[in-house]
Amino acid sequence: MQEANHTGQYGAQGALEAIVEEALPRAMFRVRTEDGFSLLASLPIQASQVIVRILPGDRVLVRPMERNPSRGRIEKKLSHRKR
Repeated sequence: MQEANHTGQYGAQGALEAIVEEALPRAMFRVRTEDGFSLLASLPIQASQVIVRILPGDRVLVRPMERNPSRGRIEKKLSHRKR
């Protein structure tokens, strides 16, 4: 499993498309980007206050954090699900 470990690759580019691999407790998710990097992503506070169903296999838009690129925030759930 590769971890995103430098800000230069993700910080300036913005959001990345990823696939949810694992649903973790407290609205946290393990996601894998298209280029093979694994991130620990969370839902924004607004999304965790309403019912948002994100399951393993769902495509999401993730914005890596600038200070810790191995973590990120899920910005949007994309429409199609990869199986």
